[in-house]
This record gives sequence, structure tokens and C-alpha cells, in this order.
Amino acid sequence: MITGSISIADYVQAQRLHRKSIAKWSYVASAAIAVCGAVMLAAGSRNYGLIALCGGFGGLIGEYANAKFFLPRRLAKLHAQQKDLAEQFTYSWDAEHISAQSQMGSARRPWAHYIKVKEDGHIFLLYHSDQMFEMFPKSWFSSTGAINEFRKLALRSPEA
Repeated sequence: MITGSISIADYVQAQRLHRKSIAKWSYVASAAIAVCGAVMLAAGSRNYGLIALCGGFGGLIGEYANAKFFLPRRLAKLHAQQKDLAEQFTYSWDAEHISAQSQMGSARRPWAHYIKVKEDGHIFLLYHSDQMFEMFPKSWFSSTGAINEFRKLALRSPEA
């Protein structure tokens, strides 16, 4: 059993993990465009080369600024608006189900209803769909054994 509430830092970490592959591909695409621009400049195509080089660097700067500045601010505002996140959540589980309870209500779902799981050093994300997930900060867990048990059950999800 675990208990906790979602902090702003947890919310930001969950969103960073959720969009990790998008951010990676944004960096890769922007870098590739910048390199192409540099090659075009070296080959003598001044106008298109400069456009591609600046566009690539702009993409890199834009993704970095979004991840470090805009995303945390936007998520802090959303966290303040979504009052349920400040509530205390209690989760318990067995081999077949995970149960959640808060002051707002309770739910019990089979592990099989989650389509995938993502994990980093700070948080688990259990996905209901490609865009909807529940977050479980690892700080809620009392021991490494509890984390390992949770991971084992969560990884039984269809796409995990």
C-alpha cells in the first residue's frame, strides 16, 4: 500500500517522462536540419543553407526553452487548477487489481486495463490510453521491495 499526493515537481516529472520520446525526436530533427543547413552553406547555397541552419538552431532552442521554462510554469498553473491532485491518494494492489482511494472516491481496476507503463528514477506512469495516465511517484513507496513488486505487476500490461 502507498499513500501520497501529487506535488508540482511530481507533475512536471511525469510530463517530462510522458513526452521524453517527443523531445528526443524534436532534438534529433532540429539537429539534422541544422547540419543540413551547415552543409548547404558550405556547398554554396547561401539562402537555403542559412534558413535551414537557423531553423534547426531555433528548434533546438525552442525545445529546450519549452522543457526548462514553459512546461514547468504551465504545469504549475494546471496543478493549482486541478484541486484533486493536492488530495491524499491511497493505492493498494494484489496480483489482479490495483485499487485507489481519496476523499473524492475510489476505484478498482484490473492491471490488464493499463495498456503500457513508463518508468524513470522518480516516477511510474500507468497508461489508460496513449495520452491518459496515472502517476505514482517512487517517493510514495516505503521500500525497494514495494517498488519491485509494483513494477512486476505493472509490466504485465499488454504493451509494457
